Amino acid sequence: MLQRLLLVFFGVVFAIVFGHTSVAQPTITIRDAKSSKVSESFNTRLNKSVSFIVCTTDSAGAPIVGSKIVSTIISGPGGYGATFSHDSLKTNRRGEALITFLPAKGDGRYLIKIYAEYKIRQTAAVVQVDVKERRWVWLLFVGLVGGLAFFFLGLEMLSNGLKKLSGGRMRTMLTTLTKNRIMGAGLGSLLTMIFQSSTATSVMLVSLVESKLMQFRQTIAILLGAALGTSLTMQLIAFKITSYSLFFVAIGFIITLIGKKQKTKNIGSAILGFGILFFGMDLMATSMAPLRTFEPFIDILSRFQNPILGILAGTIFTALLQSSAAFIGIVITLASQGLISLEASIPLMLGANIGSTVTAIIASAKGGSQAKQVAWSNAIFKIFWVLIVVWIIPQFVNLVYYISPSPEGNVDALMQVVPRQIANAHTIYNVIILILTLPFIDPFARLVERLFPPKVEHVKTMYLEKSLMATPSLALLGAKKEVILVAHQIQDMLNDIILPFFTKEDMLLPQITAAEKQLDKITRAINSFLVELTRQEVNEEEIQEAYLIMYTNNELEQIAELIANNMVNRAAAWIESDHEFSDEGKRELMLYHLQTQKQLSRAIAVFKDFNLEKTKHAEQKYKKFRMQAIELEKQHYQRLKEDVEKSVTSSRTHLELVSSLRVIGSHATNIVRTHLPNLKDDLAAVKAMEGTP
Repeated sequence: MLQRLLLVFFGVVFAIVFGHTSVAQPTITIRDAKSSKVSESFNTRLNKSVSFIVCTTDSAGAPIVGSKIVSTIISGPGGYGATFSHDSLKTNRRGEALITFLPAKGDGRYLIKIYAEYKIRQTAAVVQVDVKERRWVWLLFVGLVGGLAFFFLGLEMLSNGLKKLSGGRMRTMLTTLTKNRIMGAGLGSLLTMIFQSSTATSVMLVSLVESKLMQFRQTIAILLGAALGTSLTMQLIAFKITSYSLFFVAIGFIITLIGKKQKTKNIGSAILGFGILFFGMDLMATSMAPLRTFEPFIDILSRFQNPILGILAGTIFTALLQSSAAFIGIVITLASQGLISLEASIPLMLGANIGSTVTAIIASAKGGSQAKQVAWSNAIFKIFWVLIVVWIIPQFVNLVYYISPSPEGNVDALMQVVPRQIANAHTIYNVIILILTLPFIDPFARLVERLFPPKVEHVKTMYLEKSLMATPSLALLGAKKEVILVAHQIQDMLNDIILPFFTKEDMLLPQITAAEKQLDKITRAINSFLVELTRQEVNEEEIQEAYLIMYTNNELEQIAELIANNMVNRAAAWIESDHEFSDEGKRELMLYHLQTQKQLSRAIAVFKDFNLEKTKHAEQKYKKFRMQAIELEKQHYQRLKEDVEKSVTSSRTHLELVSSLRVIGSHATNIVRTHLPNLKDDLAAVKAMEGTP
């Protein structure tokens, strides 16, 4: 009997132990019910169910029939009503069970735990279901476009505020700091931070070279520094300060509102733009959150890890946006949402560097050879370095990881770190380029000059034709018409030069300077034309008329130089200052400027069509004009005695303006006086100009 009991006991133990090990351990696989694709992440919209298939297999891969499947919600966005098609169900003969999940009213992410039980064995898997708004695509579009609009608005406001703060100092920096390569590179970085766009910097350099304010070789170091300036902007954007964007908006608005001085308002405008820029980035980041689980978009981004596609996309988008800072800012925003990796961002960054050159090339298309040299030099060295780096992207990525290591296995932490890695990659890339390229500026410049050789510049004139030399009377008529054209352009310069003193804007100053440089060439061409004419067989009356035209031409040239040098420099300094004219002083300057314009108009009228009465009238007007200058100075000194604050601070500029306008009137009157009978016949007075080039 005891033996039988022992046999039963050992039989039960054997059954428990060895029977336990024979029960299959279920393995769970989740598949999409529509596509049969294996996935543990699903998307749906509000009030729309999502179905997935739970497959259970044993260790040999055979389906487990009759395995009990239980679903439960671990976490969700809140709200009530989230349900499953079945609280529990069993797998069919294929080892499958269909689960349908209907989310509640709130959108967001659900984490669902799936349990599979078979006999005494149990295993589990977690399924992620992201529920989006019904109109999530529309909301995404509005958020992206609206955020991008705020981003560009903030960029523009920040740029304008910084440009106004820099004032006339930018002109001085461009002429002095570009003599040294390192200082030039630093200036390029500063300009890009002011403009918030390396594209804008390169376009500005093209226009400065085209207007002869700079030489091509001066711009290369600035262009190299401009790329680094964009990197500094990227470092700023990579900081997670979007949460404080509205704080900066409020501070900037308050400073702009309560600031009395223009400088204070410019500071407020820059801070306001800074806040709006980051507010736009925050809007874009929020609107792009649903894309984190949108498989088609993730597949597209994964293709950018192909260097060719990434570079092409970066080039095209940057060229369209006309700002590498804006495009890389968008890439950083994508990274902050976990949508793009460092590896995928590198080709996009390289493409952005090329794309930033497109606008400058377009701007130089109608310009001279030096303008083309500036635009293409920027493109050539950027394309060259992209072609180098594209072959060593893995090594470059490792260098970035080494400088800014990222935590592993923590997705949220990676989302925080990748934006900084992208900014660091951009900085490292441009620093390396700057260090390696700066010593070779001269040979690089020679290469570009060989590719885009300077054309022989011919001064464009309307009426100076050498074929007219055979008929001196026609040649003199042509020269006279050319001088009249010069006179009308100088009238435009005189009209424009007073505006910066009243508006405190410097937009007209480069145009005035460029116009004078062009007029200088034309006046020289006129003198050369007339000198050549007088060396031919011409009579005494024609010689006298030639010298009369030359004398007028030289007087007009002196007026142009006075406006472009003295008055432009004074205007630049005035714009930079915080000083203002008193109301009375402003009225006097406007009145005296008007009288100067009239005197110049009288001189042009006398030269154009001689009339003795007009000539005498202009001479008489000048006497009153000169006395008016003396009277204005007296009135100004009287205000100084009365200690009128604005008159005290603006005294130097006020007196220099009056003096410059008086000298312009004097040159205009000299033109008039040459037509008076007692001077017109005095050839000795003008023959001294025979050697004028």
